[in-house]
Amino acid sequence: MKLKHNKKRNTAFIFEALVKEMTKSVIKKNDNKKKQIAFIIKEHFKSSSILGKELKLYQAVIEEDGFSSDQAAQRLLQEAKRQYDKLDRKEIFEEQSHVISKINKLLSKDVFLNFVPNYKSLATIYQIFNQQMPPKNRLVLEGTLVEDIVRNAKSVANKIPGDSIVFKNFVKKFNAEYSGKLFEEQRILLSNYITSFVDNGVDFKIFMNEELGRLKKELFRAKELQELETNGDMLQKTERVLEFVESFKEKELDEQSIEKILKIQKLVRELQTNGD
Repeated sequence: MKLKHNKKRNTAFIFEALVKEMTKSVIKKNDNKKKQIAFIIKEHFKSSSILGKELKLYQAVIEEDGFSSDQAAQRLLQEAKRQYDKLDRKEIFEEQSHVISKINKLLSKDVFLNFVPNYKSLATIYQIFNQQMPPKNRLVLEGTLVEDIVRNAKSVANKIPGDSIVFKNFVKKFNAEYSGKLFEEQRILLSNYITSFVDNGVDFKIFMNEELGRLKKELFRAKELQELETNGDMLQKTERVLEFVESFKEKELDEQSIEKILKIQKLVRELQTNGD
């Protein structure tokens, strides 16, 4: 069943394409582009905005992992459709137009060419939400999507504990394209930071509290290594890094803070390797 789908009018696709472009900018150290993308995401996809609300409904369907039966998945989809019908379609269209214009002017039209792994599912949800098809076709699509939701829920249930749902999609894409260029803990930090632009940052704050605690613990362990105890210069540097880590808990984290934490993660990884 071939259906028309304008990906530039698919809010979830636009967001995913921007996240992909942000990832490229971080890796290539293109600070200017990174700031431009962050500006667009923060301005147009914050939770209180119309596109932020629309995006949440896409994510509720595509990322939910607790609906492992057809009946539960169907209820989820129907509730998402009910909530979507409350949104102002005209306002969505106008806001999308602003975002498209900014992407074209500040970034590049090539942003829309970024590969989005879950593109097919996003296109399906778009068609269902907008109801621009005969009822029979929509029912077929809904049945297919329900199967995908159940399959995804069962797949998540089989994952090892600690495989966080919050950033699973982004991490999957990030790992696939940039594996080997950053350590795992650095990739996870970046994915959390980027996704925090959309929500109120609660998940990111929880994650950072745990990660800073881990780094602090590892740095204290490193201080006890014989190599550091006999090297006054290295010991002083480690103590200064510890002070940095402690200071991060008392302030809002910006891009410069994230870059420093990435470096600390690298240092800790090197200390662990040397310690072993």
